Amino acid sequence: MSSNFSHVTNGSGLVKRGWSRLKANSNYQPQKRLLTLTLLSGTGFAIANSQLACPIWKAGCACPTCGITRATQALLVGDVQQAFFYQAFFPYWLFIAFAIGLSFLAYVMGITQHADAWGKKVLDRIPPPLHYCVWILSLFINWYRYGMNSEGWFLQFIWSISTSS
Repeated sequence: MSSNFSHVTNGSGLVKRGWSRLKANSNYQPQKRLLTLTLLSGTGFAIANSQLACPIWKAGCACPTCGITRATQALLVGDVQQAFFYQAFFPYWLFIAFAIGLSFLAYVMGITQHADAWGKKVLDRIPPPLHYCVWILSLFINWYRYGMNSEGWFLQFIWSISTSS
């Protein structure tokens, strides 16, 4: 039985890359993981220091996590009351983001071979009815608090169809 990497190996199962040798079937690729971490950090920095608009809000309505960025910024400043005003369930959504981020970080650091392993373990402990309830309550609260974006492209499209008939 031949290896999938038989065309790049030197017969010993090792791939020659510059001065280093990596096992041909190794899933740990430090350069790719470092590049991924750098790109993710740069993207996070760009998002934190800009006024990017949510694509769902641009379409015309609030989503269940609407206000989470403002809530996180208020929490970092120490204004917990304002954080709850922006997003009533922000601790839950931050917990989910933390679980996913922790799993991704474990993958980038080479601790696990699957990017979703730890996050899946954490998220599987949340009962689905609880998640559905938080999701729907967040959606309704955000619809009530933020309303509809009359400038949203989807709402304008629907209104143009309904008025043209």
